[in-house]
Formats: sequence, structure tokens, C-alpha cells
Amino acid sequence: VLLSACDNAWLLWSWRLLYAQNMRYRHMYLSLARYGLEHLPVHEEILQALLKRDVAKVEPLAIANYEHVMNFVEQALASEAKTAVDKGKQRRTAA
Repeated sequence: VLLSACDNAWLLWSWRLLYAQNMRYRHMYLSLARYGLEHLPVHEEILQALLKRDVAKVEPLAIANYEHVMNFVEQALASEAKTAVDKGKQRRTAA
């Protein structure tokens, strides 16, 4: 409904792409939300530095935060891949 009036092919294509990516990783929302809640003090520190326009402080904090989140996501995906491989092996063994 929201996009029904849109006649811009590029915007519609972009929306479909973002939607597909969103659906691809939707299984991680809960664990990522928990991870984020555990790191609220770091996010608060980044926000306070941003509000003070303290670029020298924001930059390393933000980069470290991005790296931590990236590592969390990569570990979660690797764990899911291992679980899928293990399940496949169990199915083949049982057959």
C-alpha cells in the first residue's frame, strides 16, 4: 500500500533489495538486540561524544563498536552454518 503510488523504478528496486536483505538476516534480530542492550553504555558514550562534536573521541569509539558488532554477526553466522552442516551430516548418517 505504501509503495503502490511510487512510479520510480529505481526506488522500487532499492526497496525490494533492502527488503530481501532484511529477510535474509531476520533470524538474527533477537540475538543482535540482546547484544545491543548489553552495550548500551558504549552507545551512550558514543552519543555523548557526538553531541559534543568530539570527533577525536567518536571516531575510535565508533570504529571499535562497528568491529565488535561485525565480529558478533560473523560469529553468529558461522555458528549457524556449522549447525546446518552438522544437521546435514546427521540426516545422511540416519538415512
